Amino acid sequence: KVYPRYLWSSGWGADFWNIESGILDSLDRLDPPVPLILKPKFGEIWQYAESGSTKACEAADLSCYFVPHTKCDPHKYPWSSKYKLSPDPQDISDGVPPEEILNYQPYISYRRSADVYNYMTRPLEWLRKAIAEFVQEQSPPWQEDDTCTVIHVRRSDVVLGGLADRSYHPVQEYLNLLSGRERERIIIITDDQDAIDEALEFHSRYTTWHYIKRQRHSGATGGYENQLPSNDPKTEVVVIMATNQIIQQCNTLVRTMGNFGNMLENSMRQRHPHLQVLRVGDDPSATDFNAESVQRLKEYIEKKRAGEDVTELVQGFIPPSLSP
Repeated sequence: KVYPRYLWSSGWGADFWNIESGILDSLDRLDPPVPLILKPKFGEIWQYAESGSTKACEAADLSCYFVPHTKCDPHKYPWSSKYKLSPDPQDISDGVPPEEILNYQPYISYRRSADVYNYMTRPLEWLRKAIAEFVQEQSPPWQEDDTCTVIHVRRSDVVLGGLADRSYHPVQEYLNLLSGRERERIIIITDDQDAIDEALEFHSRYTTWHYIKRQRHSGATGGYENQLPSNDPKTEVVVIMATNQIIQQCNTLVRTMGNFGNMLENSMRQRHPHLQVLRVGDDPSATDFNAESVQRLKEYIEKKRAGEDVTELVQGFIPPSLSP
């Protein structure tokens, strides 16, 4: 018996949240638990293993990067249609119809999430070496026992796709949540090159910034759910895995909502159980407000560059539902 689950192709955080849900679903809901097999939807790909004509390996799935989590070969169970498995649907665990798009969401605590993620992402030898080299090359220049902060500036496609469930926020809004030594050394993690340029141009007087040197989109130029600015799946996976290690030296995190932010937080908590987490507010239901944040940020940058007072503009990025 096996438990099939779609392998999402969204963002890394969302994809692994779905994987974690599948593992825990099998453990919590199925008696006895059965092996989870992960496959992209019929006719689709997993973008972290295949992008255009570039494949990370022939299988183009998790096996390109990680030690198999089960002895069951997912390729033994090909999709015969959009939802159904063949040739042996009777191999599917009782109570899990092949046509069901499983929406069961188990309770995922930090500890359970971290344990499952660590298990599912045990790197193959080539990836382990690539991560180690990347960490050595791109770690901050300061000592590991120095106080430092991570801010995660999530922008890119959050205002696209007809959803606009989050806003663009200026770097100043993140810094406003910090005080004292927390502002001295900051690792900025972002999918937007503009955010790095903004930090360096306007906020370098009291802060030593560190960022991962890699390709990024500028604002929303990459389009919706295009998470591979390099178009090279292997490069993107190495960057993500190495970033998770680099940030663990810091003991404060400033973030917005999102699955990737959850993953960063989980990684940092493994070393700092009492991690200080500060949140920049978003209202997923304020879609118009969120979509308009692109223009608000543009106006904010222009006025700040012109030397104008932007204090009130920063307050304007706070959703009305979260305003004091």
